[in-house]
Amino acid sequence: YNATTNKAWLVAIGNSTKLLSFDVGTQAWTNYNKDNPNYSTSSKGSIDPVNNLLVTIGASAQILVQDLATPTSAIYTPTTSGTGPSAGKYTLEWDSANSRFVAWNNSGTTVYFLAVPAIPSSGTWVWSSVAGSGGTTPAASTTNGSFGRFRFCASLGGIVLMPTASNPISFYR
Repeated sequence: YNATTNKAWLVAIGNSTKLLSFDVGTQAWTNYNKDNPNYSTSSKGSIDPVNNLLVTIGASAQILVQDLATPTSAIYTPTTSGTGPSAGKYTLEWDSANSRFVAWNNSGTTVYFLAVPAIPSSGTWVWSSVAGSGGTTPAASTTNGSFGRFRFCASLGGIVLMPTASNPISFYR
């Protein structure tokens, strides 16, 4: 959901990939046919409300970007530098306090950050990471990912992680 535009977005993957938007004000759905076989069926994308972008990590760990201002435009893979999470099933979250994305590799203590350049379509997106120190190592998530149990919490200024339904919750600040 992008509070700036008052629209919720959904990528539906099946025989063909579809991008759908729901306008909260008009209560209307709009369907945009998209042909992008690189979406991972188990990754959760996130919206950059500053640049109005839908971003997800593809099946081969590449970043996929849809400009939501022009949803009929092509999905693109930006140039990246640094080291991000390896191929897998991720939850990507928008860190509103620092205007960047944050991801977890579904195991371990390392959290990854993806900075969006001033001109997203032509600049280099930069990965960085930090390994948690102290405390316990979170349990690994299931083989299909964390199912949205990895969230940025603006009011607490950090990330809440519940890797599985039966393991302790971790907090990264």
